Amino acid sequence: MGAGSSTKKAEPGLKVTDPRERFMANPQPKILHLRAQANHIINGNSKEKEEQLDLSRHALIELPSTLWKQADWLKTLVLSYNCLETLSPGMGNLKNLTTLRINNNHLHKPVEDLFPLNHMPQLQTLDISWNLLPTYEFLAGLTNLTHLDAHNCPSMSEPSFPDLSHLKHLRYLDLSQCQLPYLKWKSLPTSLVHLDISVNEGITSLPIPSEPFKKLNFLNVSFTKVTSESATPFLKFCSSLKILKLRQTLISEFPEDLRENLNSATILDLSICKFTEFPHWLVSLPSLETLKLSGNEISSIPDLDTSKTLKDLQLRWNKISEFPVNLLKLESLTNLDLAANDLVEISDNISDLCNLTSLNLSHNRLTKLPLSLAKLTKLNSLHIDENPFIDKELIPLYFRHPFCNLLLEHISGKPFTLIPSKRKFVSHEIPSVFFDKASTKLDHDVVIDKIYGAIFGQAIGDAIGLATEFLNIKQASFYYGAEPVKYSDFLLDGHRRRWQRADFTDDTDQMLLILEQFLSFNEKGKIDQPGYAETLLRWAYDGFIELGDSGGMGIGSTVKAVLAHPDFLNDPKSAATDVWSVGFSAAANGAVMRTAITGIYKFWQENVVIQNTLDVCQVTHVDPRCQASCIAVAIAISEMLKGEDDFSAITRKALETSLPFLEPSVYMKLSNKMTSEKAHELSAQHIIELKKYLHADIKELALGDGASIGYTFKCMGAGFAAVRDSGSDFVSGIQKILLQAGDADTNGAVAGAMLGCWLGYSRLPKEWVEGLVHHDWLKSKVDDLIKAMKID
Repeated sequence: MGAGSSTKKAEPGLKVTDPRERFMANPQPKILHLRAQANHIINGNSKEKEEQLDLSRHALIELPSTLWKQADWLKTLVLSYNCLETLSPGMGNLKNLTTLRINNNHLHKPVEDLFPLNHMPQLQTLDISWNLLPTYEFLAGLTNLTHLDAHNCPSMSEPSFPDLSHLKHLRYLDLSQCQLPYLKWKSLPTSLVHLDISVNEGITSLPIPSEPFKKLNFLNVSFTKVTSESATPFLKFCSSLKILKLRQTLISEFPEDLRENLNSATILDLSICKFTEFPHWLVSLPSLETLKLSGNEISSIPDLDTSKTLKDLQLRWNKISEFPVNLLKLESLTNLDLAANDLVEISDNISDLCNLTSLNLSHNRLTKLPLSLAKLTKLNSLHIDENPFIDKELIPLYFRHPFCNLLLEHISGKPFTLIPSKRKFVSHEIPSVFFDKASTKLDHDVVIDKIYGAIFGQAIGDAIGLATEFLNIKQASFYYGAEPVKYSDFLLDGHRRRWQRADFTDDTDQMLLILEQFLSFNEKGKIDQPGYAETLLRWAYDGFIELGDSGGMGIGSTVKAVLAHPDFLNDPKSAATDVWSVGFSAAANGAVMRTAITGIYKFWQENVVIQNTLDVCQVTHVDPRCQASCIAVAIAISEMLKGEDDFSAITRKALETSLPFLEPSVYMKLSNKMTSEKAHELSAQHIIELKKYLHADIKELALGDGASIGYTFKCMGAGFAAVRDSGSDFVSGIQKILLQAGDADTNGAVAGAMLGCWLGYSRLPKEWVEGLVHHDWLKSKVDDLIKAMKID
């Protein structure tokens, strides 16, 4: 996925104040945010001692013991996001320390290296998440803890799970993503207010505790294998729950005898469970405001009681075929989500829901809308995309940013007309592109093998690359070693948990959006920029809903900025140019990651390949470097399909074809703010870089190098280096990319596409191919493309 963020480093001796300080009222202690020279500040002669020291994100490997000799005034110490493998013994001198954050380090040394934690009984807040601590014995002495965050600590899953029942003051506990096989409720203090044990697939039941959890108001058990039978008895021991999250569990029913235990509940998340019937009694809970039941198998809504509190009801992705008129009793609703069901019509009485501000009816089978929608005067967001509308006498609908919300406009006394979508829906009759059989040296079955190889290669490189995305090289090596990575080996942290195992990300999603554009073409085969812009915006909002997506994930900063531009749908290139013109420096990899496919469609017509590639690139990225890198990759793919087997010749062709897009005139046409002198300077610099990155090996690319991980030339270079360095072994090439970390899924996507096309589908690793979670769906997309290209 696109990466383009950068961080500013403090100059030597410069004190950078935490921006949160301006929100703090006196006489709060002054906050000093330090990136370097902590020793000078702590042991200096400053008259006014600071109570918080922030040394996060500074790549610290160790801290000298002498650093803490005169720091007994510290109350808060932040060492997050470093490379610490052990703690400094001198930290035991911090007798006034109440808050310690050491999350996202490499703490995994023997117990004696955690010695300081045994001498900090005054600690109240401790964050040890994202570490591999060998033991948790030190928690026994931290009797004043009120806040413990230990999420993503896999070693918590060992049989020596710590007994926390003696921590009588503990209110906040996060044990999510710890790979827990079970949880001993007798080991937890009943003082808890917040408990998160989500994303622990080993938890199959919630044992009955010995004492009630009278104060517990937040409980998250999502992404576990808890059943109704095991959850119900435990919930009867909780009398104060306000937020209960049971998303993606095996819960299939919610007995009404839990009513008294949930009287205080304001949010219930029962999405992606096993409900076949709507738990009707929940809507009458006296405090409930949000009820999420998306992703179940509910087909109808029974008779309901009225509710004065329920505002948000989410029922997307169920099996509802008739509009549930019983929902009309819920007059307090402000948001109703019925997307991705089987609705064919909407009740005229929808206007009874007079407080609705948002209504989602997308991805159903609606052919018309009731004019009574115009009576919903508070409605400001109406989603009706992906419905086969045939009735043109409808209420006026206009596109609205961000992410293609459809805005309902009430115009009293005027005729209702629909402004039709610009999007072209793919016909069942796929158009031919009149394949020129004399355009390649290869047998047609080899061409087909290479096309499958390019598309599946990208999906695999993307999916496998996710394993190390946004890690550094040391972390990638630590977690994965030298052996080929398996989908089952993934580090399941908060970032990677957003996707299913073996799922590809936005890099491949956006490539497939281009494939869908090709399937709706006329015989000229030209990209329609506004049409693709609309397709991209809809995907950003919904994702691929047939795959269960709830939206596009992983979108890079450049793409986000362009999507939010008010002119994006009408003139996407102009919108992208405005974003780029701010500093003439945005050359992120969000375009090159998706344009390998443009080298496939009509690969025998170089002018069409170039024009389609430019059109797709410029929808979000107009920087000449982005254009040149996209052209280089697409031309390389097309040359492979033509039968060129000399990769040096392919590289030369890619360079020759992409160089014109770095000419000074290209820069000057993009912006009237660009001077001739500046254009020539940038052109000369970028031509040198293009040649450098096209011929660099994988290590020379420095793919994991901090702020530049998302540079488009690096991503392009990853593809060329992978073929040049590992042209006979797909696994070796992708593994090398993966262990360089950085924006590994995007680099893996481009490298996978080029390696896959070079080697062909038949030489891709079977385990990686068949392991893709959406393998069959992806294959059907490629089948349609092959059929459209008439290669047989």
